[in-house]
Amino acid sequence: MVFPPLYVDNVLLASSSQTARASVIEQLKRHFKITHKEQQDTYVGIRIEQDEDGIRNSQEAYVNEILKRYGMEESKGMRTPWVQRPVKRQDKDKPLEPRVMEEIIGSLTYRAGATRPDISAAVHAFGSASE
Repeated sequence: MVFPPLYVDNVLLASSSQTARASVIEQLKRHFKITHKEQQDTYVGIRIEQDEDGIRNSQEAYVNEILKRYGMEESKGMRTPWVQRPVKRQDKDKPLEPRVMEEIIGSLTYRAGATRPDISAAVHAFGSASE
């Protein structure tokens, strides 16, 4: 069995059978112009690291791009961003436009769904508080 997750023009094949995987690749090559990497290091912005201990995912580059886009490169990180009290804005003179807030929440939602389910509750609270 071969599992091909698709995203626009990116395909990542996972199979316990090298023969089945090679067959799918050959069939794709017959119908489409494709490039094939034996060892995949990124997929739709998610860095994939594999070694003898297992497989790990990371979106560090994506997070750094989000921080840069919204002028937050100097922000301090937290293990899991969750607070028990309402969040107070630090810069009350520069409120964010609703569209910008929606973009930030969307970016964080993608991140939470792809590799960081542990931040989902905080992202949801942030989104609810911004309405």
